Amino acid sequence: MEQDKIGEWVKNICTGVMVLTFCLLLLFVLTKEIPKSNEQTANLMLGTLGTLVIMVFGYWWGSSASSARNAKRLNDVLNTAIPTGGSVQQTTTQTTKVQKDGEQPPS
Repeated sequence: MEQDKIGEWVKNICTGVMVLTFCLLLLFVLTKEIPKSNEQTANLMLGTLGTLVIMVFGYWWGSSASSARNAKRLNDVLNTAIPTGGSVQQTTTQTTKVQKDGEQPPS
């Protein structure tokens, strides 16, 4: 459980750094005059960071996040629904054996 919390912090920090970098670069491009020789590089960096930010938001709040929630729910249901050799499984086995022999199941 502790590992999950550390992983979440790392993801949050990386997301924050990426969004902050994009915003700072955008602000710089909009407020400063860029030399003609560096315009293409600035546009490439801005486009790449913009795409990464969109991908991060899509992951955190889009279909990937929904898929992760659904997988966790399914895993929780499977872990609680499958008997692990307890009394439920023994009763089912005994009932099946009795019914094979032609007798009535115990009540």
